[in-house]
Amino acid sequence: MRKEKFESTEWGCGDDLNSAFYNNDLSETLKEIDVIVAEVCGENDGANWYWILQMKDGTFANAIGGCDYTGWDCQSSASFSGGFKTPEEAIEKLEIPEFGGRKNIKVCLQKQISEEIPFAIYQD
Repeated sequence: MRKEKFESTEWGCGDDLNSAFYNNDLSETLKEIDVIVAEVCGENDGANWYWILQMKDGTFANAIGGCDYTGWDCQSSASFSGGFKTPEEAIEKLEIPEFGGRKNIKVCLQKQISEEIPFAIYQD
């Protein structure tokens, strides 16, 4: 499982998680994130982003975000659900929209956790 520490930015710049949370009233949550342990990347005006997060208190969380073609600061969404005891529980409780288009999101996140595939890789 990935161990690289997460660094939040004050203004929501940098990576997609920072931007998604900053622009969707979740910026305070950024301070609580220790590690992004798994991620399926999305695309502007397309597929959602999915994250499994290890929090500084040792619990795990999941998050979903999406944005239009202009980026996170115009029309976007993000949701966060935390308090899970394991990354597997966070994956299990992840609610993936039916209209998402991509399959195997949970499988890819689990394979990243078990290090069967690299971080941030999506496979059909």
